[in-house]
Amino acid sequence: MAEKGTKIEGIGEIVEEKPTYTGPEYNWFKLITRTIQFSDGHQEDQVVQDSRGKRFAVGVAMTAQGMFPLVTEPKRGRFELSTGFATGAMKKGETPEEAATRELEEETGYTATNWRPLFPNTVYIKPDKEDGGDHEVLLATDAQQVSDPEQYSTTVLVSFEDLERISRNEHEKIQIRNMMQYGALCRTLNYIRENNLLNQLTQENLPVTS
Repeated sequence: MAEKGTKIEGIGEIVEEKPTYTGPEYNWFKLITRTIQFSDGHQEDQVVQDSRGKRFAVGVAMTAQGMFPLVTEPKRGRFELSTGFATGAMKKGETPEEAATRELEEETGYTATNWRPLFPNTVYIKPDKEDGGDHEVLLATDAQQVSDPEQYSTTVLVSFEDLERISRNEHEKIQIRNMMQYGALCRTLNYIRENNLLNQLTQENLPVTS
């Protein structure tokens, strides 16, 4: 995250920053204007979305049977239904794992506790248009249904093979067009293959014989 005085060596620095717009709903949407002093001497104003201090959790959950609960829900910006992993803003004081658990249950009706990070660092979506808004992407392998999803959300259970088809845009019903969600999907597929998680789940859930 940047602020007044932040420099990029050989490029320039932020010399002024002022608020431009604050949205009325929960103050979640803020724009700021930054004046950049470039190394060649000229200045330029840049408007960016100010999401500093806001963090998000993406909860990729897998059941003991190797199924993945996705959520189909309306998105206001494009005003269309969108399918993906449970995702939402972290509340004050929440850990990424707590936020992922809460968002997963709210959006899909599933819960999980055995979370692990899928990326070594936080990831972001629009570095040229937004400051802040970092995402933590986590995977859990102990998901189970405990309730119904929240209003206007629909849970879609898919298999690992379904996820592979979705990643290739070959699924007959589901497309993931959000870049953050697509990145989480591709990393999930690679992580599960690299760590042989499906075979581990199969072995853990074999019936006990005497």
